[in-house]
Amino acid sequence: MSKRGQVTRCFRGEGAKGCVHAKGTRCPHSKTKEDYLAYHRNWRRLRAWVRRLDAIVHLGGRCAICGYASHLDALQIDHIVPARRRRGESKFNSSVWWVRSWSTILKMLEGCQLLCANCHSIKTRQEARTTGGWYV
Repeated sequence: MSKRGQVTRCFRGEGAKGCVHAKGTRCPHSKTKEDYLAYHRNWRRLRAWVRRLDAIVHLGGRCAICGYASHLDALQIDHIVPARRRRGESKFNSSVWWVRSWSTILKMLEGCQLLCANCHSIKTRQEARTTGGWYV
């Protein structure tokens, strides 16, 4: 591989040194559309996760009913007034957190509280029973 023309040097890889790969092979640092989409998919997941953690901290970091705070995955954001009883407000949609600004998220969190999964399930079923709704 010491002959001229058989080795390609890429300067995107390891800083000023660059990487060396055989001529005719794809550079390991070149990006395809799939690489680009995977990078942005991971970025959106990470940003949504960070925004969710920030929201949990903003809401107090523990269940508003029982005080549970052991595992973050068991904590859920709950509307104090259920969405079906609110008129003219957009539904809280955590799947688009990575797009929203933090000030918009804070406005969405104004009518919310943090509950653990058990308390959230109990509260939702009690609300369904008292409002005459049917909940499986």
